[in-house]
Amino acid sequence: MNNDLNRILIENAVRLSLRNFDCDDKRCLRKLIDTGIHLAGKGDKNHIFENIGELFADENSLYYPAVAKLLKNSDREKFTQFGINLGYNTFNKAATTIQQNTRQYNKNIPWIADMDVTSANSSGYSDATFGKLIDHYNKLGINAFILRFDAGIPEETYGNIISVIRRNQYTIFMFMLSDEALSDSLLDMLSPASNILVCLPLDGASTKENTGKLSQKKILSAMRYTVDSNYVEEILSEASGSASGASEASTDSSAAGAPSKGAGRSVLARVAELDSPIVIFETAPTMTADEVRHFNNGLPALRKTPPQPVLMINLNYDIQNINVMTSGKEISTHITVRPAAHE
Repeated sequence: MNNDLNRILIENAVRLSLRNFDCDDKRCLRKLIDTGIHLAGKGDKNHIFENIGELFADENSLYYPAVAKLLKNSDREKFTQFGINLGYNTFNKAATTIQQNTRQYNKNIPWIADMDVTSANSSGYSDATFGKLIDHYNKLGINAFILRFDAGIPEETYGNIISVIRRNQYTIFMFMLSDEALSDSLLDMLSPASNILVCLPLDGASTKENTGKLSQKKILSAMRYTVDSNYVEEILSEASGSASGASEASTDSSAAGAPSKGAGRSVLARVAELDSPIVIFETAPTMTADEVRHFNNGLPALRKTPPQPVLMINLNYDIQNINVMTSGKEISTHITVRPAAHE
């Protein structure tokens, strides 16, 4: 996936829209969304930008403070690059390539690929092998990747992966990290990249420390949370509380830099306290089909009027919705990466 004139025009428009962000963040965000809808135009066949615009239609929407916090606490250039990678290169340019290749090769192609990085297959992520893998899937139109890291992955493997990622600067990658303390050397590798979103387990023992390190380095980050059958209590226990109440509660716990977990503390309230108010939900395999369906059916209403200034992603459900919009059907996104042949 390469740069082109359209992307350059979009970059300039986004930077122009954000020029006065520190003076009037709400007006700048509204202008940014309107710019996205305008630039997408007829190319937004799936109405993704229009749907985003609807979330910001109410000037009192909690999405305004959520995105404002994200911009204030992030490297603005990284935020801009990642957003354009997602909005233009992935949802627009790559989606068109996927649709063309689907018809041409009669092949099911997902818009995002999901891979596991384990101690058993880490040798399969050498610079050369992983680079060829990304090139292959880029040509099919896949421009977004999820990498799920086990504990104990060698830093050499991280280095190989990040080296390939930095060469593919218009492709986005989600790093689902395990609950391990981030080393300074890994943080230094992650820091220059503008196309990586680091995702930490909300309840991890190392999350407090890692959140602080990522924030200090201005690395784009999010929380991830596995939903189980108690999801109503876990997510909505403070849904009736006011946004101002959440803000007051954040004063003490933000100072500690921790997503504090305690009796009655909802997932959304804990995420709202963090520098990056993004939470990625995944449903536990122990949930019944009915429980998963009820959760998937209920979250859109919650996202329309969130009780906390939090950006919510329902990972598998959202992925499959985009697959349906792009290719007309749900498609498996998992890719099996095997150890290198010499292993």
